[in-house]
Amino acid sequence: MKKLILGLMALTMIFSLVAPAASQAKKPLKIAFVYIGPPGDMGWTYEHDRGRLAVEKQFGSQIETKYIENVPEGPDAERVIRQYA
Repeated sequence: MKKLILGLMALTMIFSLVAPAASQAKKPLKIAFVYIGPPGDMGWTYEHDRGRLAVEKQFGSQIETKYIENVPEGPDAERVIRQYA
């Protein structure tokens, strides 16, 4: 009988610790894209943007994407990347 009571107490303690964590909603994963040109240029930036849209379609509300275009390579790009980090 003591083992049964101890077992039930242990299960109660475990569920009391796990239940609050399970009830918290997961925040969407944030993904940022930094483009060197506009997506409408029909080049690499266009294809990267199509990939971004495909990821949004595949994962829906599990992710949140942002993008910024026309960022030249160099110190300005580093500043933008740090801003989105």
